[in-house]
Amino acid sequence: MSGDRSTVLHPTTREDLPDDAALLKEMLWSALQSNDQLAQSNDELSQKVSWLQRMLFGKKSEKLVSPDQLALFEEAKKRLGLDRSDEEPPPRLPKGKAKTRRGGKRDKKRGKFLGGTVPKNTPVETTRVELAGETCPECGDTLTKLGEDSRKRVAWVPGHFVIRLTVVETGFCPKHPAESLFTPEGPDFIVPGGVLDNGLLNKVVVDKFADGLPLNRQAKRFARKGVHLPTSTLSRNVIAHAAVGQHLVDAMHAELLASPWLQGDATSLPILVGDRGEAHPGQLWVYSNGETAVFQVSMTKHGVYPKEFLTGFEGVWLADGASNYNEVERLPGVERGGCWAHGRRYLFDARKDHVAVMEGLSLVRDLFLDERQAMLLDLDARREHRRRAAVPLLERLKTWVEEHRRCDHVVRRPKSPFAKALTYLTNQWTALVRFVESPEIPIHNNRSELLLRTPVMGRKAWLFAGSPMGADAAAIQFSLVTSCMLQGIDPSTYLDDVMPSLGRKTPSEVAELTPSKWARRRREQAATAD
Repeated sequence: MSGDRSTVLHPTTREDLPDDAALLKEMLWSALQSNDQLAQSNDELSQKVSWLQRMLFGKKSEKLVSPDQLALFEEAKKRLGLDRSDEEPPPRLPKGKAKTRRGGKRDKKRGKFLGGTVPKNTPVETTRVELAGETCPECGDTLTKLGEDSRKRVAWVPGHFVIRLTVVETGFCPKHPAESLFTPEGPDFIVPGGVLDNGLLNKVVVDKFADGLPLNRQAKRFARKGVHLPTSTLSRNVIAHAAVGQHLVDAMHAELLASPWLQGDATSLPILVGDRGEAHPGQLWVYSNGETAVFQVSMTKHGVYPKEFLTGFEGVWLADGASNYNEVERLPGVERGGCWAHGRRYLFDARKDHVAVMEGLSLVRDLFLDERQAMLLDLDARREHRRRAAVPLLERLKTWVEEHRRCDHVVRRPKSPFAKALTYLTNQWTALVRFVESPEIPIHNNRSELLLRTPVMGRKAWLFAGSPMGADAAAIQFSLVTSCMLQGIDPSTYLDDVMPSLGRKTPSEVAELTPSKWARRRREQAATAD
């Protein structure tokens, strides 16, 4: 009987179908289950193919292709009270504006820098620091010149290179040579033993970390001017520059921890490790309060890294729904806010999976339109506006999610794009509605993604960090450069003004030189001058 039953359950012709109704029901149910499994598998493959096609050949924007796509739900919008065609459009937001070991030493055979060479006809600018009548602390006699300490550095003047020669005299008293040895202070240099002048070193840093120009391309560009500065020399000086900038980043980190809210995101950063230089999948994190951005590098994307960085922070942590940030949510005094841009993205990806998705997209669209007006208000007025305008939309959206989670399409196809979108909204709902009672945060985390855009675009050119030390230096440089751009100031101007004398500053003085405070003083000085 078992053999006959097996044969009947897999008929090849119509005549093979059994006459037993119970057996026919069992065959039909088995076919339906198999069809559901095939549909789920087809959903997953279709999502991957559709996403790859859009990433390779389609538009990256998540705007709807045509406004007419929402026309199907005009009647539903009127029924739900969402039709706002008679209202005035909300106003738009106003658009704001380690020391090197070999660098600088000289090769006696060639008479050239070990760290680089320059053409023979390169102009030389000499700065002398002489003994200005200094006296012996023991007898009061004027010090006698003992010798000179000279150092040549390559500098960039718009249009050409120059050599800046710094000569510092040393004096002593013949009567008390041990007690009277004296060298006056010379100019401040970011890397005292380097071959790059302050301006040229800052230019190298900004060109790479703001404009994505790799060091090897910069070396080629210098070579066209006849200046040979190998990539290794540039790399050592950039790392030494970052070692000095670490003091500023520590002060910026303290600023972030004192903020009432923070947002963050992460992206991959390949890091070469080991003697063979194998690429390791590192992670680049960013944390920001809208005025300052601090980057962090880790070898993995484990949630312990943002937890350690944010220890001591109390407020709202705004991020996407990634599990990396679950540890942050468990910190005392931290509440988690959600990102509606990510929620909308799931709905956007499911727009072709189910016709009802367009209704959800229209509700989220109205939520963003209301937020444009809310962000123009102060915190108290913004909270009241969100309670009045956003809460009703959220209630309708919550009802819409709950209704469609019970529909047959979602129940039978739990891995479909529509089902994933509804699951994301349900799981993140508490975090997504946090903005109503936290007026200081926006309803999305788009700024964090924009902050990562500079490293991501630069990564297409320089591909990877050459070492874990280089990755840490990159995080420091990205923090300084990106924070300057958040303040609307030129990173080169800021670095030229702050970095040379940073080594002589106390921690309290360094805390006043962060990009946000430096930019605030500049704006106050400009307002006073006017």
